[in-house]
Amino acid sequence: MKKRIISVTAILVLLLGLVAACAAPEASAPGTDTETQPPPAQGQENAGDTAAPDPGGELVTLQLFAMPSNDSGLMDNTYWAQILREDLNIQLEMLPAGDDAGTRLATMMASGSLPDIVVFRDDLTLVADAIEAGFLINLDDHLDALPNVVANASGALQFIRDFASLDTGNAFAVPLGVNNQRNTRGSIIGPYLRWDLYQQLGSPVLQNIEDYIPLLVDMLALEPVNANGQVVYGISLFSDWDGVVPWQVRILSEMHGVTQDGLASMEFNFNTNELTSIFDDSSYFKRILQFLFDANQAGIMDPDIVTNSFGDYWDKASEGRILFSYFNWTVGTWETDETRTQGNSYKGVFFENQRKIIAAPSYVGGDGNWWIAIGSNTNHLDEALAYVNHMFCHDGLWRLAWGEQGIAWDLGDDGKPFRTELGWQMRLQNIPFDNGGFISDGINHPQTRGLPWSIVHPRFGVRMDELDWPHGPYDPPEFPVDIDWRNATGAEDDVDYALRRGIYVEAPFILPMPPMPDNIRAIADQVENESRAFVYRIILASSQAEFDNLWQQLQYRTTGMGVEEVNDWVRVHHAIAVAEGARYAN
Repeated sequence: MKKRIISVTAILVLLLGLVAACAAPEASAPGTDTETQPPPAQGQENAGDTAAPDPGGELVTLQLFAMPSNDSGLMDNTYWAQILREDLNIQLEMLPAGDDAGTRLATMMASGSLPDIVVFRDDLTLVADAIEAGFLINLDDHLDALPNVVANASGALQFIRDFASLDTGNAFAVPLGVNNQRNTRGSIIGPYLRWDLYQQLGSPVLQNIEDYIPLLVDMLALEPVNANGQVVYGISLFSDWDGVVPWQVRILSEMHGVTQDGLASMEFNFNTNELTSIFDDSSYFKRILQFLFDANQAGIMDPDIVTNSFGDYWDKASEGRILFSYFNWTVGTWETDETRTQGNSYKGVFFENQRKIIAAPSYVGGDGNWWIAIGSNTNHLDEALAYVNHMFCHDGLWRLAWGEQGIAWDLGDDGKPFRTELGWQMRLQNIPFDNGGFISDGINHPQTRGLPWSIVHPRFGVRMDELDWPHGPYDPPEFPVDIDWRNATGAEDDVDYALRRGIYVEAPFILPMPPMPDNIRAIADQVENESRAFVYRIILASSQAEFDNLWQQLQYRTTGMGVEEVNDWVRVHHAIAVAEGARYAN
């Protein structure tokens, strides 16, 4: 049979899965008929969890091999193991995966069978190989035992039927991390600046990315060295994650709603739905190189950008030596409770013409491109099906994450969850449950959650990850700097700010393109090497004339290599990927 599969490592946009959310039962019960429940949250009217059946019988041990997991051994003596015993009458024995997951999977395949449950990672060819060898259960033969999967991941099932079924049209796996909701909370992309210094300068409104250069010049005048007397820089770069486009150039382009990820020598503008060669004079690639050149000319650039590793960058950020941060996590370990108490924190300082890329909902799953399947040699098919089905139940996942109601969390009179006094102690002091395990272990250790950590519980109306939980009676006092940022911006967090201010663009789900033919790949690799050889020379050019000359050289040399052949190939296959992806958009 012909393998009709796609390589998911080539995905062009981040996948945030889309599913029909389910209306959960009472928090203390595995599940009940939705007609007896309070009305679901707005936008969740078509949802429905199905209760786990009464397990009964002897305790069954299921072997689980999860490629993304670093855990192994029998999962017992924890709060979440007790929940699985009570809800499904099962316990998990996790087989080692970790860094050798690919090799271990190949060994299992060579031995002639797979364990009860398998979580594949990164590449759908692994699923197709297992199907071809007859190692996976056809889930379409057992949909009656998977009502939560059908209700909450029907589009994801169809995606698998279309692209990883060996043309059988059957679903032998289910994508994980399926979610039908647009991301409305959290942090995605910067810029992030030192809030205290920004305020000292009068909190100027910034229109364009170029406006950060004079602002950073003024910020450095306020703090030219850190507390240890080390020189502070406005902007820094590192090259560990560079491709044809340096990582930081790609991130700065994405602040404008433009991606160069997975497109070889092209960039896609989500604002205009247009593809452009990165070597075009109008490209954001060139605009960001010009921005970085101007920053260096202004004297705010770290002089070690050519030699910096990510570790070097991290160390400087952790020492408070970099004022402009690409994400809230690229500030290193500099931020502590002490710095926040003093009013020193990196906060989102966005520009008016910014367009953050927010992935639109899709049906095909997220969570790192993982897929769950059942081994065809299992002796416990009913239990394995029940476990997979439970991974797509809002209430089941909530309890596996937070434990039973009344311990780490509870419900207020408004029906909203809050963290209990013990729950806060468990978080702040890293205290486990009395029966073992820490909050969220039940979804983080097995790595089998069908719905993502960010999913909104349909009845509670808030996310499982607590980002939007209302202030509870035991919540510790907020840091004044956090309150100040919210008052200044009128937003709860960065994503909320982008949505309120309209400084975002929604990126649709785009299918991965097929692998390039060898001749096109060879040209693309040659172009990448040439670009990498030029970009830092361009950024560090001594004058605008030298910048222009080096840019023209790069254009000339890549044209001579045949870059337009690569671009033509990308244009054709990207258009197909966009059109095919739209099939899963509703």
